[in-house]
Amino acid sequence: MKYIVVVFFLLYSVVVLAETTLKFQEISKDRYLYVLESSENLEESVAKNLVLEKAMEACNGAEPKLGQYRFKDNEAVSPEAPDTNNFYILEQEVFCVSGNQTEQPDTPQLTASEESELKTKVSKLTDQFFTNLENEQYPLAYQQLANSMKTAPESVWSEERNKVFSSSGTLVDRNIWRVSIYIDPPSAPNKGIYVATDFDQSYENIPIYCGYLVWYKFEDGFRIIREESGKIESELMKKIKAEEIGLVKNKLGCKPL
Repeated sequence: MKYIVVVFFLLYSVVVLAETTLKFQEISKDRYLYVLESSENLEESVAKNLVLEKAMEACNGAEPKLGQYRFKDNEAVSPEAPDTNNFYILEQEVFCVSGNQTEQPDTPQLTASEESELKTKVSKLTDQFFTNLENEQYPLAYQQLANSMKTAPESVWSEERNKVFSSSGTLVDRNIWRVSIYIDPPSAPNKGIYVATDFDQSYENIPIYCGYLVWYKFEDGFRIIREESGKIESELMKKIKAEEIGLVKNKLGCKPL
């Protein structure tokens, strides 16, 4: 496993900006993954601008367009948790778009009835995704991902998920508490229908597990194009004071109390 990690990082080109390190990897033709790490607390807009500035060089005259991203830090979730040195990480997908590409037509707006049906459908897909993981049906869960999310081979992805769900214990509760529909969002790389599902769930050995999935409607159905989540396992939960639990859940994107 150490060898795989080393090779993976050697594939990146590296640019050092003061206290900030920016690495980028070409995933496929005209598609890059940038990883920005900073010892300072950067505003999301500042971090993305740093990526865009360097992406212009990689795109070589084409227009860099931001895709899916992850923005996170390793700050301790509680004063009682082990100390860590704070650093901030942005994982940003970038597409290089040529000016001669055909403009996509606008997506028709949905009726109230269509929105209701769509929210129910994608909520069920979200539940099915986690059910597949809980039942260790990792190939089925992997197939629910968009190709842009399959940056790791299925075997590697499944191994990482197994580290979590093989020891999570029985599902205690799952609440898909918010479903949001976005039509042709201006910041998205492609026009179309995007659906975000916020979840708040708990397991026997992971009492807090929250986050959200973003689904995109492809020709053959919805696939996951982004996943953000945070969890607190039982051992760490013991170190968090009762009065801090609400703050911790809020930081992890759980349903507001």
